[in-house]
Amino acid sequence: MLGTVILKQCGRRVFSTSTRSNVNRVLEKQKLYQANDHPVHLKGGSGDRLLYMLTMGITIFGSMGVVGSLVWIAFPHNK
Repeated sequence: MLGTVILKQCGRRVFSTSTRSNVNRVLEKQKLYQANDHPVHLKGGSGDRLLYMLTMGITIFGSMGVVGSLVWIAFPHNK
């Protein structure tokens, strides 16, 4: 009995015909991205800049680690 009630409620939620409230935000985002001259990957604000700088830092640190490992492997060690 309880299972059928829960199933009916879930069915109503899944097949609802109400519209989402976020539909009209597309035009706002388009205006934001067309308004300034920043690159696309930085137009989201300070969060995008922080994520970009963090990604670049990790990339540079990783590249230095790879080059250091290759140099370590390439030259023989004196024992």
